[in-house]
Amino acid sequence: AQVAVEQTRIRAPLPGVVLKRHVEPGEVVQPGEALVTFAGDGPLQVRIQPDESNLAFLRIGQPALVSSEAFPDQRLEASISRIAPSVDPVRGTVEVDLDIVDESELRPDMTMTVEIEVGRASSALVVPSWAIRDLGSDKPWALVAEDGEARRRDVELGLEGDDLVEVVSGLSETDRVLSPTLPIEEGDPVRLRRPRGAPGAGGEEGG
Repeated sequence: AQVAVEQTRIRAPLPGVVLKRHVEPGEVVQPGEALVTFAGDGPLQVRIQPDESNLAFLRIGQPALVSSEAFPDQRLEASISRIAPSVDPVRGTVEVDLDIVDESELRPDMTMTVEIEVGRASSALVVPSWAIRDLGSDKPWALVAEDGEARRRDVELGLEGDDLVEVVSGLSETDRVLSPTLPIEEGDPVRLRRPRGAPGAGGEEGG
């Protein structure tokens, strides 16, 4: 009888606050059903669920910056403390936990923005992401103006950001990359003029 009584008790693993009660006294519950949402008094963590395609770029101890929607100007230092050993088969995501250095203004269940530095390169050649065609495929390429003609140039990419992408090989600093918005195809004749304000020039055009 004493054992049966003990099985009816719900004990918190540590001091904290019950944020939400999901059942009422007297309700019938099933094993594994959530009874309460509980926030312990221990350190807060940020949990994110990036796509599994980013798993190769993540590692324990990796630095990050986090900010909340409530305090967007506060960018707090954090680091990855846990990477789940499995991937969600339905969503194709992986759980990642980050420890926060200063959590004084944060509250449980806040919406957070997380920036994780996955790589760093010095003296890198970068171009706007929109300038690379078939970005994300096995054979990205760019259309460049060369000897008065539009020519395809296969490129090898390195680090990719939101707006810029690193070009490891295939382009040089002097290459003129043609915008995909221009009605120009490989092999078309191209004539370029210097930008406005440059010595001896009045504009820039491609066609």
